[in-house]
Amino acid sequence: DSASKYALLSFNLFAKKREKKDYFNFIIDSLHIIQLIDSIAAKGFEKLKTNQSVLNYTNFLNQNYLANKKNLSQVVYLRDELDYNQSLSFNDSKQTKEFVITHPQSAFIAEALLLIDRQIFDESTKNNTALSYINFIKVNDTGVTIMKPCVLLTFYLVVVTLKICLLGL
Repeated sequence: DSASKYALLSFNLFAKKREKKDYFNFIIDSLHIIQLIDSIAAKGFEKLKTNQSVLNYTNFLNQNYLANKKNLSQVVYLRDELDYNQSLSFNDSKQTKEFVITHPQSAFIAEALLLIDRQIFDESTKNNTALSYINFIKVNDTGVTIMKPCVLLTFYLVVVTLKICLLGL
């Protein structure tokens, strides 16, 4: 943590003064500072692999924002994957919506949006009654597209049965 902090401070200081220095055969310029930042971040990333958490990934990204972009992208992906899997464990549309709101550029966004639709359908029709299906379609005009074919067929049969009962046939 302190190594990345001081490497970032030296980068910012060098960006202001732009003076190349040489201390004990150690050259200080923007190229060498960036290389130092990358090596510190690489070691931090190896440590991070053993202690994975969304908070640790986020802290790493905040502390190493100047590191190699490829490595940062990998950390973002791993953080999003971990967070998405945690939201999956709740199996709740509100949790999945929170993931979508907090991770709008995630690699998992398309999957999460589909999951939200499915979760809303499951939550709305958990009673498995004709009324719950009808209310779902009234509230969610895209609802029919996310239903499984067997559920759609069941729904169709329920609606037909209701019409027959209402018409007295």
